[in-house]
Amino acid sequence: MGKVTVVIPTYHGRPWIQACLRSVLDSCDVSLRVVVFDNASKDGTREIVAREFPEVELVTSPSNVGFARANNRIIRRAISRGDDYVFLLNEDARVEPDTIAALIRVAEKHDVAILSPLQYDYQGERFESDFESLLRHERPGKLWEKAEFVPTNRIIGAAVLLRLDVIRRIGLFDPIYFIYAEEEDLCRRALSHGYRVGITPLTRIYHGHKSTGNFLALERMRRFNMIRGKYILALKNPAQSMSRVMLVFGAQVARDLQAVFETHNLGVMWDFLMASIQVMSLLDRIRRRRRIERELSADLWTKKEMGIGDQPADSSRAKREGTAWR
Repeated sequence: MGKVTVVIPTYHGRPWIQACLRSVLDSCDVSLRVVVFDNASKDGTREIVAREFPEVELVTSPSNVGFARANNRIIRRAISRGDDYVFLLNEDARVEPDTIAALIRVAEKHDVAILSPLQYDYQGERFESDFESLLRHERPGKLWEKAEFVPTNRIIGAAVLLRLDVIRRIGLFDPIYFIYAEEEDLCRRALSHGYRVGITPLTRIYHGHKSTGNFLALERMRRFNMIRGKYILALKNPAQSMSRVMLVFGAQVARDLQAVFETHNLGVMWDFLMASIQVMSLLDRIRRRRRIERELSADLWTKKEMGIGDQPADSSRAKREGTAWR
């Protein structure tokens, strides 16, 4: 089945990490290298991993670098080791024994680059809310249930298998995203290069959204980063001109602004305002990323970004653009 690395980013994941790792280590029909990347947890998460799971590689960060950068650091290692796949899993999720092996079989049979299992809530009673929304949007009805592979335009990043030969072509997660929307950005790049993205109904995972600690602070962080990610994703769209993108973006902000004021919630208003201001401050970086995707070949900038392979010979402008995703 090839070489597989499982990547589990953690941040204050103490209530979830034991069940998550036990489920991964109970996987059958596949040989795995399991890596936990801890984003400066202070609740004992990294101590649990080090003490109870010596077979798991623990990588620690002195600060919270976010979802995209955490995964990128381990994906780079997997590429340099010659791995064939990485399986990304949230700390608040658990898998079935056959989940990873089933994903690989479907990916190989149907030539899929980015593949998600079905995603249920943690109790397994119903689809996880974000995943259910994706299904309604992408595949209304239940005809998809009889298929081995269902093509979609995006996936939910709580559990996803990535083919590393494709990642070498299209690039890593864009670290301009802290959390939210980075997986949709990656799917858009894969589709634009002619690769297949989708889900398989042949296996599932169970995902429970984190609700420990300061709920209000977590909810505000989630809301801020969801707004930020949504706007960056819209502005980065390489299929449209920058002028068109800015018109669409302005209309979206106006609609969102009206909805926000109707809540009469000062916290919501503040988070919306701060996220919008931060996105506007990133416009120059977003423009550079659009140029990379529109004008430069994938090999040119992914090799530069990942620091692998020979540095391509090209113009000084290309060399400058190639460093934009560091």
